Amino acid sequence: MLLWHLNAVIGECVGPSLCESNPSSGWKASKHNRFTAISDVYSALEYYGEKQFRHHILPIISHDDDNISLPDYFDSREQWKNCPSIKRIYDQSQCYSSWAIASVAAISDRICIQTNGTVKVELSAIELVSCCSECTVGCKFGYSESAWYYWVENGLVTGESNGNNSGCLPYPFPKCDHGSSDSYPKCGYVVYTPPVCNGTCRPGYPIPYNDDKHFGKYEMN
Repeated sequence: MLLWHLNAVIGECVGPSLCESNPSSGWKASKHNRFTAISDVYSALEYYGEKQFRHHILPIISHDDDNISLPDYFDSREQWKNCPSIKRIYDQSQCYSSWAIASVAAISDRICIQTNGTVKVELSAIELVSCCSECTVGCKFGYSESAWYYWVENGLVTGESNGNNSGCLPYPFPKCDHGSSDSYPKCGYVVYTPPVCNGTCRPGYPIPYNDDKHFGKYEMN
């Protein structure tokens, strides 16, 4: 979208169909006060140059589902109650790292599920943001396909993303209010710079960096 069209988009709804909500839908469309000026969306429209990323096309594994009977209701939190990480919700703060957080959360959940809850580990999202040069350019954006490849080829150290400062490389940025509540300080418009990847854990962590690595066997779709 061209920048000079943004003020019109931000200032008013685009067409009646986008402004008029269905009374029975349970929600009502309206303008959000976080996006009242063009400066609010500049960070999401940055130009990242000509850097080329090697996208990893993951192999597709197919399953015969002809005889599968799906339940009417399924909740993974109830199915795998001994894997508490499944129900956790994370805050990326002022770093566009959702791709990294989603990747390590899914990997951590699957490790727990595969081991029937005997291995509970939360892997480090900030390691991907800081160290995976094929995944991202810092806190700008990233590719989850490359994150899974990194886990297989390089391994991931531990590091919680929920503000507990646990593990080798925990997520360093504080939670902030993205416009939905007043529980945390308001998020600003300055994107954080991730820490430099130096191959060491946080001070005081007892396990050496390389010994804390967890590797995947292979990645797939």
